[in-house]
Amino acid sequence: MNSSPRAGSLCTGYGGLDMAVERVFGAELTWYSDIDPGPIRLLEHHYPTIPNIGDLTTVDWQQLAETMPVDILTAGYPCQPFSVAGKKQGANDDRHIWPHIAEGIRVLRPRIVVLENVANHLRIGFPDVLGDLAALGYHASWGVVRASDAGAPHHRARLFVVAADPNGFRHQWTEKDAETGGGGQISVLRFTFLPTPTANLGSNGGPQPPEKRRAGNHSVSIEDVVAFLPRSSGVSTAPRSSAGAA
Repeated sequence: MNSSPRAGSLCTGYGGLDMAVERVFGAELTWYSDIDPGPIRLLEHHYPTIPNIGDLTTVDWQQLAETMPVDILTAGYPCQPFSVAGKKQGANDDRHIWPHIAEGIRVLRPRIVVLENVANHLRIGFPDVLGDLAALGYHASWGVVRASDAGAPHHRARLFVVAADPNGFRHQWTEKDAETGGGGQISVLRFTFLPTPTANLGSNGGPQPPEKRRAGNHSVSIEDVVAFLPRSSGVSTAPRSSAGAA
């Protein structure tokens, strides 16, 4: 019997968020939702046996909960209503679909919800997201992560939210000292990151232990850090202690 957590994906795109969830939680994708022809072709190639439930604004959530329930739900929902590159219309934007996702969470009742959006979402519309999660009884934690924090050579700051049902499974990233909000809890995540790469951080005679580099007053490269990560833990994204929600 397969004991891996079942994951459902909304606004899947190329599936990056889901690959992370599969790696962190050991989950297996049960279904996904996307309406863009390009990503759909890619997803059909990588997940030929996994169904696309289509437009999430028309999904019968109750039927889905009965036929294909999930333990984890991911959603990298449209950023245009909140992005600094857009008109920043928030809930007035036609692409604002958070209410549909919140309804899906209410009916599906996954143990864990993982959300992703642009960092500017913190300034536009995010209180509604936290309020809905709290009203549903979820404990939510969030943090802004740059692509460069994971070793990529570009900035690309993104907001990530991990919400858990305390009656099901509460992930260790939820802070103990979180402030209570409504029926749930909210807190700010603190991460341990890889160093942000610069132009001189390329390979230089192969990787060396970071401590050895520092002892010789040499720069520590991304290659050094990654090559000498503990094999059992992988890249660490464990939060530091938090002072609570900001």
